[in-house]
Amino acid sequence: INQVPGVQMDRLNVAGNQSGQQSVYIGMGTDSTQNSFNMDGVTITDMAALGSSPAYYDFDQFQEMQVATGGTDPSVAVPGVTLNMVTKRGTNEPHGSARYFVSPGELQANNIPQEAKDQGFTNAQMNQICTSGCKGAGAGIQDYGVEAGGALWQDKAWLWGSYGRKEIPLTAFGGTSDTTYLDDYAGKLSIQPVESNSATVFYFRGGKSKLGRSAGTTRPQETSVDQTGPTTIWKGEDSQVFGTSFVLDGSYDYTSGGFALAPEGGPLTPDQNVYLDANNVYHRSFEYQVFNRPQHQVNGNVSVFFNTGSLGHEVKAGFGYRNAPISSDTFWPGNGILGREALTIRPGLCPSGCAEADIFRPASLGYEYKYYDGVFGDTITANNLTVNVGVRYDYQYGSNTASGITANPEFPNLVP
Repeated sequence: INQVPGVQMDRLNVAGNQSGQQSVYIGMGTDSTQNSFNMDGVTITDMAALGSSPAYYDFDQFQEMQVATGGTDPSVAVPGVTLNMVTKRGTNEPHGSARYFVSPGELQANNIPQEAKDQGFTNAQMNQICTSGCKGAGAGIQDYGVEAGGALWQDKAWLWGSYGRKEIPLTAFGGTSDTTYLDDYAGKLSIQPVESNSATVFYFRGGKSKLGRSAGTTRPQETSVDQTGPTTIWKGEDSQVFGTSFVLDGSYDYTSGGFALAPEGGPLTPDQNVYLDANNVYHRSFEYQVFNRPQHQVNGNVSVFFNTGSLGHEVKAGFGYRNAPISSDTFWPGNGILGREALTIRPGLCPSGCAEADIFRPASLGYEYKYYDGVFGDTITANNLTVNVGVRYDYQYGSNTASGITANPEFPNLVP
């Protein structure tokens, strides 16, 4: 994406030190929420975090990347940057590859800024690749994997699969530890029972474990959270060719997305109430969150090819349906109280200073979004000229589903 003209990214990924988090990027005249992620032509964008991806990927699983910006084919629903990741498949000729990359922390530069030195920070406390005590990971960033494919039955059935793993141990600002593991599995079965028909079943599982998320100078290691939870994608597709000018295809896709943020400070017991000291530094466990973001999607398309004089036509018509229910659960440790050690002066109430606290209650929230679309277009070719014309119709709506918010266990009369 960084090499696409007109696209700007928010960071530099030096030796893979940013691979454990998503980059934000924008196209001309749009913002990042207008971006779209697609895998083998199926939209997988995280609809609870518009414009972002639901997973992380093993790049060796892809045959090619297709990136479109601005006005494109009417089948594309958004005006931002549209990314389509085309996965590999098996062929009659067996093929495969393997890789191992490592970026040792000892090879990085120590370029601590003067402002940090003036505050007493050392090189060991800056954002950098971890060199020791890296939460189970080896020293340095590692990226390794394998992919292979071939024929199960010559000219009839093919199988391909891949596995990739990234280990990204980092030292966050302030000397805390932040280690990310990315594990990706993918497989594709392609079948062509007759010459005019082809079917594909695809599976992807992208697992992410981020140990020490949100750690920093005001969030010691005990208040950081561990992110866990894989994203799985299933896709089934069938394409039928009728004669030389008529093609019909349909697909169903299920994406099981979501993740959890579990506090490193331990169980959510009454003695784990969070508190903020006089230096604005948090202590003990932080909040626990669980997010569930599945998607169901059905697509159908018809393509007709014909000529009118010297003009070639490819007329496409299609429809799509997507259902994206979203739920989230949030719990604060202990009795849901965040105490503040710093005294607040309130004239007339407590002129000598008051100790304050934030009082939280557990929440389980639910939403559901549904998307319908219809597309009709014609790609007209004349010598070196290509013109895309078409119309698109979208109907989208959302609703609040059943949610539950219980009282704070310590102060149910204040926060019912």
